[in-house]
Amino acid sequence: MSRTEAERAARRKRYLANRAEVLAQQKEYRQNNKARIAIRAKRWYLQNKERMAQYKREYQQLNKDRIAARKKAYTERNKERIAAAKSAYYHATKAKARSKKKIEAPAPLSHTRLIKLDPSVAAGAAILTCIRDLFSKEANTP
Repeated sequence: MSRTEAERAARRKRYLANRAEVLAQQKEYRQNNKARIAIRAKRWYLQNKERMAQYKREYQQLNKDRIAARKKAYTERNKERIAAAKSAYYHATKAKARSKKKIEAPAPLSHTRLIKLDPSVAAGAAILTCIRDLFSKEANTP
């Protein structure tokens, strides 16, 4: 270790020892004077309450302005993308509304109407109806 490195290490060691001593003194002072420190802090708070509230209002206003500026810049940068997204959303919801209207359009009839069937289909329908009736009777019979 060269002389300058040794001097630097010694200075660092002295600094750390002094710093530890100062911190210990501060801790001891805080422990011995808690009431006095609390009174002083409360007095400072009461004296500076309005000023701190003003700082808070200014900070919040700056924040709002900064957020608004960022939003405006984003909108400017992405005009085309935003317009495309809005258009796609509009068309998607429009198509969705149209499809709902199509589904709701045929209103259920209050009365049943007879459908004329082709003779071959009529025979099949009659057989299916008979089978349905048989099974429904079996299910209903105890």
